[in-house]
Amino acid sequence: MDTIISFPDNRIAPVYVLKDKDWITSKEVGEIKEERITNQGATSFQQLFNKNVAFNINSYVEWRNFILFRYQKKHDSFFVLHNIQTGDTRITPLLIDDLVCKKPFLVNRFSCSDSNGLYNIMNANDLIRLIEQSGEEDFLNPDLDKITILKNLPADSNPVIFYYEF
Repeated sequence: MDTIISFPDNRIAPVYVLKDKDWITSKEVGEIKEERITNQGATSFQQLFNKNVAFNINSYVEWRNFILFRYQKKHDSFFVLHNIQTGDTRITPLLIDDLVCKKPFLVNRFSCSDSNGLYNIMNANDLIRLIEQSGEEDFLNPDLDKITILKNLPADSNPVIFYYEF
């Protein structure tokens, strides 16, 4: 609900607790669970989208003194960047990728990370649509690895994985 957990040594441990009155509570989760049981397993996400609560922490990345993650509130998503050393926190609805494209575009989410960087997965048809909607033939950054392949992807290709080194 409002806690980011870790799994050290085969146990569950809280790492960070988010302090905000808008995070979904245990009581609200129980109500949604009860509603789901009553409706014989019908999805409960619509209930979350109708409430003014924050939920669904995802795209969590730690790097040096920074934590980056994404969460939802109603139908909107927000990115949080927290500096562990200074305690400064910034929240924004937009995270801009200016490495893949010449003109910045929005990042939806990061899939995972390792100690050297993070991964973003984009469906091939989304990448093709992004290039087409930009109206620019040179929309992608010319320094990208395999740019010729990216520009000529068929829509039914496997997703494209971008790796951002720290």
